[in-house]
Amino acid sequence: MEDAGVDPGGEPYYYYGEVNKSGPGAQCEWLVDWEVSFSLLPMLYMLVFVLGLSGNGLVIFTVWRGLQAKHHSADTYISDLAFVVTLPLWAAYTALRFHWPFGSALCKISSYLVLLNMFSSAFCLACLSFKRYLAIVPSLAALWLLAALL
Repeated sequence: MEDAGVDPGGEPYYYYGEVNKSGPGAQCEWLVDWEVSFSLLPMLYMLVFVLGLSGNGLVIFTVWRGLQAKHHSADTYISDLAFVVTLPLWAAYTALRFHWPFGSALCKISSYLVLLNMFSSAFCLACLSFKRYLAIVPSLAALWLLAALL
């Protein structure tokens, strides 16, 4: 497999496995466009962390304080809260110019929580869609039966 290819304009491009021209282990040179993201993204992550933690925490508190039958609706909020908890780690990762100082275990745990959020949200939306389907189909069947009788 080659390391370099050619784009339609004739310029060579390199895959992820390219060799650093400065030698192995040399620091990457960041473009000027990236400098803003090293300060702007961590601030955005922390804003989402504060709003997400307070909003999801308030919803979970309200749902769990309510009736026992409503506890099943807190699943998506719990998974969102698990994602929001990882945001300070990603903010530090971005602020340190994509250097992960927290160790391998915390990297795996935070990545797991992000994926848990993604898949549990998709699963909860699928279950909600099926629940809506079950709510609509019997009424449509009754409508067809009524139309057939008339």
